[in-house]
Amino acid sequence: MLVLVIVAGLVVMMTPPRAASQNLLAERAFWPSWQRFWTAGCRLAVERRETLHVEIDGSRHVAELRTLSQGGTRTPQVLARLAVPTSLRLSDGDRWAGNIDKRGWARALTLEWYSRRTHLWWYQTFQLKGALTYVTVSETRRPHALKQSGMAFT
Repeated sequence: MLVLVIVAGLVVMMTPPRAASQNLLAERAFWPSWQRFWTAGCRLAVERRETLHVEIDGSRHVAELRTLSQGGTRTPQVLARLAVPTSLRLSDGDRWAGNIDKRGWARALTLEWYSRRTHLWWYQTFQLKGALTYVTVSETRRPHALKQSGMAFT
């Protein structure tokens, strides 16, 4: 009986709080979903032979892929939506927007995200004209990112 109590106590002590672990799981699950979202956008741009617009709206916690309006002759059409975990926040404000051209290419960049729940910094890097996306995570903010944005989170 004593062994059972000790083992149960150790399990309780070693298990992270449920909310924190669920937030981390949601954040980790977001990146493969984003990759599929982005890849589909590149493929659609090529298939449709048109530039597509990608926008992240942090206040609504959503990323959208849509067509561009063409001289007022066409209203932009939303082609895909992706939910952004509520714990994630773009470091440079609530919005980011970019385009995928008709060749399926986008400019190289790194988006910096901060998790308000897990207090981790996520770096989402697009290379090779947007064809390669990878994500890294850090407990501390990258020094060059801090200098570039001038933002600090508490």
